[in-house]
Amino acid sequence: MMRYRGFTLIEVLVTLFILALGLIGFLQMDIYVSQKARGTFFSSTAGLITTEFSERIYANRIGLIEGYYDNLNTVLWDADSSEVPECIDQTCNPQQLAEYDQWMWLQAIKSQLPWGDAELSQRASLSGDGSKGELTLVVKWLEVGAPENEVASFSMNLNLLLPGIAL
Repeated sequence: MMRYRGFTLIEVLVTLFILALGLIGFLQMDIYVSQKARGTFFSSTAGLITTEFSERIYANRIGLIEGYYDNLNTVLWDADSSEVPECIDQTCNPQQLAEYDQWMWLQAIKSQLPWGDAELSQRASLSGDGSKGELTLVVKWLEVGAPENEVASFSMNLNLLLPGIAL
């Protein structure tokens, strides 16, 4: 009697099933890692944008003390470059410089963090008392791909030591 060697159809199907389960697990892990990497990228971007803005605030200490950074100028969200003072090539007073700094921050938020056509109140906030050197900056963005497209945020509390201001 002749015996055939090799695999039966059931053995091949079981092997394919086990390989398919492994591939599905690997793909799910890859998707999860990609989402986390994207979230980390946007968090880093928000941190860089906000840190740059905080440095601009510190550079304009007179504007900070006079309160030009205490609240966010909501008109700047939809303003284009022709409506904002050009403070790179010309000299600006502290108020104009504060307006320009806020506009630069808002444009960076709009262009570098995802959220479609959301309003300013959903994307950024600025509050505090500049005369004491205390401000809170908050940036929000949509975590695309996360369950329910969750909202993520980055917040920075500034406590600036200003010359001549008592603590």
